[in-house]
Amino acid sequence: MTLSEYQQLTGRTNADLGSAAINAAHLTLGIIGEWHEAHSEVRMYEFRGSSSVEKVTDEFADIMWYTSELANIFNLQLVVDKKIQMTYSGFAFTVSAA
Repeated sequence: MTLSEYQQLTGRTNADLGSAAINAAHLTLGIIGEWHEAHSEVRMYEFRGSSSVEKVTDEFADIMWYTSELANIFNLQLVVDKKIQMTYSGFAFTVSAA
């Protein structure tokens, strides 16, 4: 699935709260909350060993959903135009253009 296809699909599951401003505020707060949860899961994984890669992945997936929906509100297209390689303490993330 491409990022564009994902962005189109997320639009089917977002609730309209009455105005673009309220929707944007709701999604922005959602992104902040999910980043906090992702940070907590990463810390538990690294320092306590009590979390899993699956839990961390779930939180990043939630962040992507909120980000995609926020982009939809502002009619922005999410694109990746080059390969990005990041490694963080055992986690390797690779994003490449389709």
